[in-house]
Parts: sequence; structure tokens; C-alpha cells
Amino acid sequence: MTGESPVISWNSNRTVREKMDGPQGLIVSDGTVHWQTIDWPAAYRTVRTLRRRIYRATEMRDWKTVRSLQKLMLRSRANLLVSIRRVSQINRGKASPGVDAKTAPTPTERADLANQLVNLKAWEPLPARRVYIPKANGQKRPLGIPSLIDRCQQAIVLNALEPCWEAQFEGTSYGFRPGRGVHDAIERIHLATKSGSKRVWVLDADIKGCFDNIDHDALMEAIGNFPARGMIRRWLKAGYVEDGVFHATEQGTPQGGVISPLLANIALHGMEEALGIEYRGGTSASYVKPHCPVFVRYADDFVVICHTETQALEARTRVAAFLAGRGLHLSEEKTSIRHIREGFDFLGFNVRSYKVADRAAGTKTLIKPSKDAVKAFRKKLRDLFRAHVGSDQGQLLAAANPVIRGWCNYYRYSVAGKIFSGIEHYVHVRQRRWCHRAHARKLKHWWMRKYFGRHYNCPNFSYTFMDKQSGAFMIHPAAIKIVRWTMVKHRNSPDDPALADYWRNRARRMGGTDLTRSWQKVAQRQRHKCPTCRESLYNGETIRMSHVDGDRTNGSYRNLRLVHADCRRASNQGLA
Repeated sequence: MTGESPVISWNSNRTVREKMDGPQGLIVSDGTVHWQTIDWPAAYRTVRTLRRRIYRATEMRDWKTVRSLQKLMLRSRANLLVSIRRVSQINRGKASPGVDAKTAPTPTERADLANQLVNLKAWEPLPARRVYIPKANGQKRPLGIPSLIDRCQQAIVLNALEPCWEAQFEGTSYGFRPGRGVHDAIERIHLATKSGSKRVWVLDADIKGCFDNIDHDALMEAIGNFPARGMIRRWLKAGYVEDGVFHATEQGTPQGGVISPLLANIALHGMEEALGIEYRGGTSASYVKPHCPVFVRYADDFVVICHTETQALEARTRVAAFLAGRGLHLSEEKTSIRHIREGFDFLGFNVRSYKVADRAAGTKTLIKPSKDAVKAFRKKLRDLFRAHVGSDQGQLLAAANPVIRGWCNYYRYSVAGKIFSGIEHYVHVRQRRWCHRAHARKLKHWWMRKYFGRHYNCPNFSYTFMDKQSGAFMIHPAAIKIVRWTMVKHRNSPDDPALADYWRNRARRMGGTDLTRSWQKVAQRQRHKCPTCRESLYNGETIRMSHVDGDRTNGSYRNLRLVHADCRRASNQGLA
């Protein structure tokens, strides 16, 4: 197959001019990208404005305008550079190369990549590199990692396609969508099953190999007359390489691609309609009619909460028929129908209704970390402590704290207080064993005095595992405060221009919950934005503390600021 001119290439003779031109713009007059002088706030503003225009035009069903705006986004210089930044600097997989063995970890390499994309004349996708990552159940999940250029191209296409579908997706779809996440899905389940609810039967469904079996023709039919549909089809047909052997792909979209989660969401869109779910006031309303079940989906995991077992069986039949039209099938082994009193696991949480005497309804629904999740976390802690036998205390603290904080912050929005206390005890046991193994010839009192003490940041604990020289200490799981998650409103999207204030206030109220209290104070003063690029601190990049005057001994709050790691690096090198 011969290469073709890519839809998203940029040409200096374009008739459409963007506001980004100029000395501090994106691309200077000779067509060369200078990464160091890019005006990132302006670049993000341009992309955000185009996304919102696409969203609004889709809502109005003005498809001619939608396609025109999508073409503009595909050729946007701002979108090109924002996409490169996302792929090479922000995404978790930024250091994972495809078959081209390329990444772009430095500003110079990113500029070279931008220049390569700007001057790209012909393009043909490379096959993905197949790798495997462990799953929670001990099995392995296949990932297909596209080449660096393909990932950048996919990010560009994503910004053109995603806002169009954000205006169409169901409000109860939460996976891999901007502004939505696991905790929104869990809170929606809580609202549907809370005390007094008449929906007590649950279809807990699992799609067999969802990403690997999506029918390409059905997916392309759903995408419709999208300007870059030819590129999407080529990515779907690009195949993958495993152990040096090429494998063709006749169905499925590889997990690991930038655009793959969106394509999976598009393929699964419409399940609510297939289930016959209706809303009071139409689909824009948030209240399901009393006789209808409630549907909650996170990517390819979903539950249908029904009134009766018969309704749940009917839901299973309808879902199976819907999936069959997309080349998908329910897993007979993992799909079940059960009463809410039996409970079910979803996204690492256990949802179950208990009998109580102090409620008028006689029941109470509790959502807690699942037993499998707790067991897996204890094993992870055990392995971590064992791996650091012989390491100094500082290395152990640096390795353990992010793990403990991340797990507890994930589950802090559930009824996890007792479980956190149990983890607290387990961590303390591992600390003592680490001390004993590190100093087998010393008495207990010796290493207790050396490694444990009272810390001013942990006033409610008699003993804290701490480095008495640096003041660093291990987080107490029992000190993590349990809070209630505020669920995103039904179909609200960050791409909706009418909801700009809603999302701005939500980011300020809920952003940075995984930061320490002192860092949260600094973030609030900055309005939760990076002072260098003016983007949200919580866009996925690593956050670092910086000193305004460069004096690290001046630790006053007025001299501190939180910045993205790459922004700080560029600033220190005089590049920003």
C-alpha cells in the first residue's frame, strides 16, 4: 500500500489563519517549530475554543458546520503541538516506544517531531508493538503501542472527533471521558441502590474481549462521514508485531492507542436506548422513569440495576442482541444476575445492601473496597517492603508513600474507614519486620528509637515511622479522611461552552485531593493552575514544588509555587 497525504498535515499556504501567528506564536515564518517559544496558554485556548464550537454545532445538529470545524481542528497548528505535548510529555505511556523505538523526552526532540509532522508529505501507519501487562486476576492484558508519529496523529484526530461524540454520549457512561471517572460511576450506583430503592436486582455484565473483537464495519458506520475516517480505518487495519512477527487485525481496536478508548465508547454507545431506558423530561434530564432500570457503564464494564429478576433477564437478552451487532458477546462465566443483598464487585469496589433496624426501609447500601482489592494491595505492600530490605529508610519512604497515598485516595470516597485501619496495622507490622531484618543484631528498643517517634504532622499517632534527620515520614492510612464524592451532573461535558463556570468551580473544589495539605494550600493560591503554561495542575503531568526566588532555604508560602515538572525544567534552563 502506498503512502498518502495525511489529512492533518499543515501547509504554510493555508487560507485559514489562526490567531497563533506572530513572534511568540507556534511556528515562525520559516516554518520551523521552536518548542521553547511556544505560547502554550494560547495554544490550549485555541484547541479548547474549537472543541467547544464542535460540541455546540453537534448539539444543534448542524452537521455541515461540524465537519467544517473538524477539518479546521485537523489542520490546526495549535492542535498539532498540544497533541505532541500530550503524547510525549503528559500521557503515562510517554516513555513506551512503538515499533519505531522512538520517544521524545526532551524539548529539542519534541520540536524535531513537530517539524517532522508539519512537513509530512506521505503517511502510512506502522503496526503496533504488542506487549502484555498484568491484570488484577493474575492474567495478562494485551496492549498495542502505536509508533510515536501515529500516537501524535491519533491525538490530533481525537480532538476533532471527541467533542462531537461528547455531545451525544449517554450521561451514565463514565469511562475514558473528559471530566468523568470511576468515582462518578460508583456514586451513580450508590444513588440507584441506596436505602429505599426498589431496584434490587443487578445484571453484572462482562464483555468478552471487548477491545479485541469490535467489528470494524459497525464501528466505521457509527463514526459516519468524519473527515479523517480513512485514517481511523488504516489504524484499525495496521496490525501488530509480537516477537518480531507481524499479525493482521481484522477486528478490534488495540488497547494502548490514544484514540482506542474513544472508539470503544463509540462502538458501545446506544446501549441505554437498546435497554429501553427513558428519562423524565427527555434524554437531557437526569431522572430515569420509575419503571425503567438504571444503566451505568465504565468503558467495557457495566451494570444494569433492575426492579425484578425478570427485568434483569430481559436486560441481558437486549444487551446480548445489541452487542452481537458489533461483533461482541457477553462472557458467560463472568456475567451474572444477583440480588443487591448478595452484593457485587465493580471497578474494585463492593456494593451490597445490608439489613438494618434503624432505617425505615430496613436496608442500607454500603460501598467498600472489594476483598480482592484489599488482598492485592496487601500483597503489593509486602513485596515493596521485601524489595527494600537493605535499602536506607529514605528510599523505602520514597517508594511506599506514593503507593499508600494513591490506593487510599482511590478508596477514600467509600465506606473504607475500618479497612484503612486494618491497612494501618498491616503497614506497621511490615515496618517492624523491615527494621528487624535491617538490624537483626539490635534489640527492638534500639530500632524503635531510631526509626519511630512522634511527628508534628501526625498528632493523633503515638508512633510514626520517620526519618528523624529529614523529617520525612510514612503516611498513616488511618489518617486519610473519608469524604463524599460529588458526582458530575448527568450529561455535563467540559466541551459545553455554557458550562465553563461549572467546570472551573468543580476543578477548584475537587482538584488536588491527592496532594498534601501544605501543597493544597499552595495550589489554592494559584487557582490550581501551573504558573508557567497556565494549564490545570491536574492534567496528568508530574507536579513539582518550586521556589519563586530560587532560594530553597526560603520556605515561606509566598515563595512557593507548584509547577509541572517539564515546565520547571524548561524554566530552569531559561527556555520558558
